[in-house]
Amino acid sequence: MAEPSTIALRAFVAVAEHLHFTRAAQSLHMTTPALSQQVHRLESLLGAPLFVRSSRRVELSVQGTELLPLAKEAIDAVDRIQYWSNKRLEKVLSVGFVHVGAPDRLAGIFTEVPERLDGARLEFRHIDRDTILGALRDGSIDVAFSWGPNWFDGVTTRTLSTAPRAVLFSANTSRDLIRSSHDQISITQLSSMPFLVPASADERYTSWALADPRPDGSRPKRGPRVHNLDEALAMVVTGLGVCLVPEPVAQAIQHPGVFWATVNDIPAVTFNVCTWQRPASSLGDRFARLVSAEFAQDSTEPDALDAGLPRPAAP
Repeated sequence: MAEPSTIALRAFVAVAEHLHFTRAAQSLHMTTPALSQQVHRLESLLGAPLFVRSSRRVELSVQGTELLPLAKEAIDAVDRIQYWSNKRLEKVLSVGFVHVGAPDRLAGIFTEVPERLDGARLEFRHIDRDTILGALRDGSIDVAFSWGPNWFDGVTTRTLSTAPRAVLFSANTSRDLIRSSHDQISITQLSSMPFLVPASADERYTSWALADPRPDGSRPKRGPRVHNLDEALAMVVTGLGVCLVPEPVAQAIQHPGVFWATVNDIPAVTFNVCTWQRPASSLGDRFARLVSAEFAQDSTEPDALDAGLPRPAAP
């Protein structure tokens, strides 16, 4: 049997999603007769009707319902191959970020990428910390920027800078606590408060993120789990817990319901660039070495750790 064409599969999926040949044709920028022809060819090739047609509506047949997820998988695979090919030929550098609040120096480096990396084009993606390894391994990103320690096999992690850690808490938290902090606070002052727990499968990372155990050997009170910073902010605002973040991340937050203070008695956090252990000539590795060199030159600059955004005023 001849293999179905990607064009025919796209035509089938479009009709399956719209259940209307004209609208499906419009979505693919095809004429309705051309789309109908592709669907008929696919039905003839597979020897099965894919739609039940009437004068009033179009519905998927039993065979069409069975084929739909397979067709979507096939189209997705072709699209990924095309993306890989374009990325290889166009020199696309895919950059992943776990959090906002990256040091300002990165902006200047990013503007220099086309000139210094043979005309490479930049793409940016938000990623979860636990997906860094898989995204680097399968090539969906070339580099990842992250805060905090990494224990990823096969990943090269370069530390670029360090920053203090800060605690986010509701602006409705005790005014006495806020006023006495003077923009800094001890982790022991927060011992009665629940700390939001990052939803990571890596318990070592979770313990680090909670500063668990504390300098005095005590253990934090664990609160709800959060998957990202947006969830954390929502829970902080409603008073469900407090959250430890790198200070530059706190500086980048502009929310009237959130106050933050630097924690002065727990270790600083590292800002890292991560790459998969590919050949040294790979685009991601070249970029990581470029970033490392630039940060090494600027390591004494006071603004290297500053996101440049004003701190929310205490209520």
